[in-house]
Amino acid sequence: MKTLLTALLLLGLSAAASSAELYYFFDHKCGACQKFDREVGGHYSRTQEGQQAPIKKVEFQQWRQLDPKPYTDVLAKPVFATPTFVMVHEGKEVERLTGYSNDELFWLAMQHMLYRVEHIADSE
Repeated sequence: MKTLLTALLLLGLSAAASSAELYYFFDHKCGACQKFDREVGGHYSRTQEGQQAPIKKVEFQQWRQLDPKPYTDVLAKPVFATPTFVMVHEGKEVERLTGYSNDELFWLAMQHMLYRVEHIADSE
């Protein structure tokens, strides 16, 4: 029964959310990135938010060395620090969060970013 309920919930995800992605710009030496990976990163993909906006990890130092840099057509402004989380919907940046202090604030920011995605989809 629980499996059926979970499947129905996943099927009920909106088309807007399924077209969203969360770009995660990280650095292996970044303490806040390491903390995010420990507290959230390992199970993010199994959460409802992770289903709505799958994470795309971008190693910041490697990305900075590339010319031209991938994803610049998606970003509203340059990424300058790690961690930076960029919510992308239909190939455009909707919202971003720079920094990470704890999982509670991250999940609140995720709710806000997914709300923005839903609001954009509803207005189209």
